[in-house]
Amino acid sequence: MASAQFGYYLVALVDVLGQTEQLGAIPKGPFARNEEYHAAASAVGRIAGRVRVFRDLFDTYFEKFQPTDEHVENDELHTEPSGDKYQWAWEGHKSYVTHYGFSDLTVTFVRITQENRYSRSTNGVRATLAGIAGAMTVLLSLGIPVRGGIDIGLGIEPYDGEIYGPVLSSAHCLERKKAEYPRILVGEGLLEFLEFVRQAEGDEAFVQAGRLMAESCLSTLTHDRDGQVIVDYLGEHVRHHVAPHLQSEVRKAFEFVKNEEERWKEIGDEKLTSRYASLLDYFERNRQVWGL
Repeated sequence: MASAQFGYYLVALVDVLGQTEQLGAIPKGPFARNEEYHAAASAVGRIAGRVRVFRDLFDTYFEKFQPTDEHVENDELHTEPSGDKYQWAWEGHKSYVTHYGFSDLTVTFVRITQENRYSRSTNGVRATLAGIAGAMTVLLSLGIPVRGGIDIGLGIEPYDGEIYGPVLSSAHCLERKKAEYPRILVGEGLLEFLEFVRQAEGDEAFVQAGRLMAESCLSTLTHDRDGQVIVDYLGEHVRHHVAPHLQSEVRKAFEFVKNEEERWKEIGDEKLTSRYASLLDYFERNRQVWGL
């Protein structure tokens, strides 16, 4: 524990919805390979398959939005500093995003440091938000609803690749107690950090880069109907700068949400009907953005 790192971290926690109820409905069964056993094995395999798709997709999107040497030159956030602009861009914008899964949830974290005037940490925040925004739409298009929370606060890395502390608790609270329906809620710590970086004064290249990336991050967020700040995965900024290729997935996601709202209404589950009605409202508000 002596070598554990303590400090400020961004943490995003995302959970697949409905798995606990589905698993709980599977009979425990006797220890025998009878028909009930095989039916349970099939059901567990089906649910586990959805979880694997969820986790693999998040892995793909977080890798996609991590800067590499090959695409540094084309990053829209790069300015024109003096000297070797590509070396400056790579060193200034390289970020270290850690991502791991457990059961049917994923945890992503970024250590917040003053390195390069916060530009490196800010790019880690940008990569995380972009990855979540892209993954949310694809998951809904596959019929996999998720919910999550993302915040910045104090934390500790008790082991390599793991995060613990108040910031993880905050992200979990946003997901479990406040988000309610499939969306990603944003905590005050993240908003305060982005405003701090966006308002930084100075003409140094790293300060300029940090401001641009903070503005990009803030453009990926919006206020929902209830006043909560959420990741705006269907918004204008994501449409044009993060995931312009997801037109087909957005249409499929829209159909899934409409069908789920209708399905729960027919079943008579008022809670889930209300939650999918809220999600449908979010899609309806963004129909023109995607030409739905």
